[in-house]
Amino acid sequence: MTTTERVIEARRRDPNRPATTMAEEFGVSRERVRQILQRAGLPTSVDAPRRAPVPKGKWRACHNECGKLVYRAPSQLVYRRTFCSRRCNNLYRMARGELRPFGRPLGPATRRCGRCGHEWLGHKSVHFEIGYEMCSACWYHGPHKVLDTPEEPV
Repeated sequence: MTTTERVIEARRRDPNRPATTMAEEFGVSRERVRQILQRAGLPTSVDAPRRAPVPKGKWRACHNECGKLVYRAPSQLVYRRTFCSRRCNNLYRMARGELRPFGRPLGPATRRCGRCGHEWLGHKSVHFEIGYEMCSACWYHGPHKVLDTPEEPV
């Protein structure tokens, strides 16, 4: 019995047998086993049982109550609210008063320092200390006098 006949017979007896074990048994290379099987019209590789892919993310409903389901990857699951589109996100924010129509953010609010009374547009940096806001000068240098006019040289 030739090597070709033995390889074909081995594959027919056990279709799940890897080419590596046949090659070791018959003293030929894996490539030669593959060539023999291919020429005979038999499968050249063993198909391992495959499992269905398990989704790692989750399906979430749109937070704007439009009814659409949105798939989110694990890295996106940290966000509290999930929206199906930018439009739904903007509609939600407009309803809450965070956004003006056409997606323009609300302007900065005027803030007042709880220590010195200084007013500023507080959308950039706001410092808090035990229940009240402070301007940057009070935060970094302590209480100071707010001057409406330039200070006279000393």
